[in-house]
Amino acid sequence: MQHLSATLKVVAPRKIKFSPIILLSALARIKKSAIYQYSELKIMQIIAHGAIIAEFCTFLAHRGITMKKLLPLIVTASLLSTASFHSVAEVTANVAASSNYFWRGQTQTKDGSAVSGGIDYNNDSGFYAGTWVSNVDFGNQTSYELDLYAGFTGTQGGLGYDVGYIHYAYPDASGSSDFGELYGALSWQWLSLKASYLTHAQEDQSTEEEMLYLELGASFTILNETELAFHIGQSSGDTVKEWTGEDDSYMDYGVSIAKNGFTLGLVKTNLNANDDIKAYVSYGLDFEL
Repeated sequence: MQHLSATLKVVAPRKIKFSPIILLSALARIKKSAIYQYSELKIMQIIAHGAIIAEFCTFLAHRGITMKKLLPLIVTASLLSTASFHSVAEVTANVAASSNYFWRGQTQTKDGSAVSGGIDYNNDSGFYAGTWVSNVDFGNQTSYELDLYAGFTGTQGGLGYDVGYIHYAYPDASGSSDFGELYGALSWQWLSLKASYLTHAQEDQSTEEEMLYLELGASFTILNETELAFHIGQSSGDTVKEWTGEDDSYMDYGVSIAKNGFTLGLVKTNLNANDDIKAYVSYGLDFEL
């Protein structure tokens, strides 16, 4: 399940062999050279970019997603972004590394780290479509999540809107675990409201097929172009009781600060089995194709 902003959410990704002593030594040498025209933050961003992309490529390779399999998607994305349409279109991509992957207040990685990435198509008519992938850990053989989504977005009289559909897939799950939701959102200045409704679920995901998620968010720009965001959400329905083993509804809360791709956040729910305040840190990168 995608985060917001899954999703997200700086911890060095696993398998990236950076020693703090070596890194500090390198920075000290850089300070004494002409290269110091870049700030230390810029240098750390460059290192993080390479580390995240390398880890994401390793993640794809371990799951048999090779460049040969990705090539048709990349070619299609390139054609969509360069073809001559009546409306202007663009294709973008994103990668991120996070110390945890939360979806509606609950970890999807057993409190472990996550590496994610996606591709998005947008045009000025308001239509968009995309895909997003991340590793997960539910204590079984399922190792990754693949999301597919499409919708329309725009503004009317100063009010923003977004309506669409998202399909959550788990290709290597032992059973049939996919499910999908319709969603609609309204936004005004710093405030946003969104509703997501479960439309279908495969038999191994839910037998009830009843879930509604309502969320309210607020974001503000504070000192030095830093974004401060607040979130509150409510999950309700028989599927929620089936998943959590508790009541048929629960609340989740979140607060985060973000700047230059880095995010630090806190997450909490009122579930009896998961009511601790949890922290996460992440770094994300967006770029045009």
